[in-house]
Amino acid sequence: MISEDLALGFTLVLFAIGVLALPMWRRARILFFLYVLALLSTGVAMPGATIRLEQLATLSALIALAFSKNLRVPSGRTSNALVLWLAILLVSSLFMAPVPSASVRFWVQLVGGVAASLVVACWPIAAREKFSTANAAVVAFFGLSFAIDLASERTRLLGLAFEPNVMGGTAALWLGVCVYAKSRGVQFRGYEVCAVWLSLAAVAFSTTRAAWLALAVIIPVFFAIKSRASVSAAFVGVLASMAAVIGANWIAIGSWAFESWQWRLQNILDGEGGTGAYRAEIWGTAMGDILDRPLASMLIGTGANSYSQVYTMDSTGVGAEYLSSVWISLLYDSGLAGLSAFIAAVLFLMFPSGKAPSLAAWALFAAWAIPGMFTSMVIFGYAWGLVAIVAGLHAARQDSSSTLESHGEYRGQ
Repeated sequence: MISEDLALGFTLVLFAIGVLALPMWRRARILFFLYVLALLSTGVAMPGATIRLEQLATLSALIALAFSKNLRVPSGRTSNALVLWLAILLVSSLFMAPVPSASVRFWVQLVGGVAASLVVACWPIAAREKFSTANAAVVAFFGLSFAIDLASERTRLLGLAFEPNVMGGTAALWLGVCVYAKSRGVQFRGYEVCAVWLSLAAVAFSTTRAAWLALAVIIPVFFAIKSRASVSAAFVGVLASMAAVIGANWIAIGSWAFESWQWRLQNILDGEGGTGAYRAEIWGTAMGDILDRPLASMLIGTGANSYSQVYTMDSTGVGAEYLSSVWISLLYDSGLAGLSAFIAAVLFLMFPSGKAPSLAAWALFAAWAIPGMFTSMVIFGYAWGLVAIVAGLHAARQDSSSTLESHGEYRGQ
């Protein structure tokens, strides 16, 4: 988490969004830039409070959209599956959780995260403009994060993110979004290419092994959908940007920072030491609990974040244990029924055509699902809002295909 002074600065930016949104709605791209920047800044909390900037930004945006008559709850398979998952989780939180009030509070956080996809979907600018503006926010986010960490001499990239694993997951997810956009014919502008470079650097320097694994899926797909010339240019650009970041990191921190990086590369799949062993122990305990449950709890779970209510102190003696995994926590909290509804919602959101998924769609899914295996990213708005941009690009492509057919390849303009 970052300092209260910086949090106060971001809070003032958010206040500007809420105050200026209605009379300045014609400047929707500026506001969308600020909103996406707030979504990405998961580590910025309100001074003296537990609410995060992204949560307050989503609430402000929903109010602004409602007053401007742009707020429309979409209907369809994705929305129905999300509502079903949230309904199952609410029922289990109210009637099955060890501490219902705590579970309901956590459920509200989940609703706030999902609501980010509604905000992005309803924002009154074109899909290509959303992607372009989000890229600008990504450049600002990673640029500020690298600047903050170089000044503070951290060994893992944290910046404005909640923690390094969330930083790595955010960068990997945006790379997945960019690969999908490229597969839809979107032509990248200069600063959008810069966003890709910075995202790659953030994946590397967050030293998040889950993000590295996701990148192992994303990069081959990226090479598969690009021409030889553009691949060469991208490869040279990536090497140059990585060299610059590595050089700056080395100068600011020193060679000792790379010992952690080297260890993580050598132990990328290790589950017997460090955080790998910690997670393996907790996940084993959780799966044991699930298998020993009665039928009702196995079907609908025991409520949002209920594992931490059962195991109130971890092996470090610092605080309650937590399931830092989307998939295991979903099964634990909302049961087989909730997990099935959630998976359906994610697949509908990422594969909106209903046809056989493309390579780029699978790369996007990997960019979401693999980091999600090691973090509870569903409570954060970025996990939903960034994917909603993909759904918008797909819809724009579908709407434009018939009218642009005589004008050549779709350019995403």
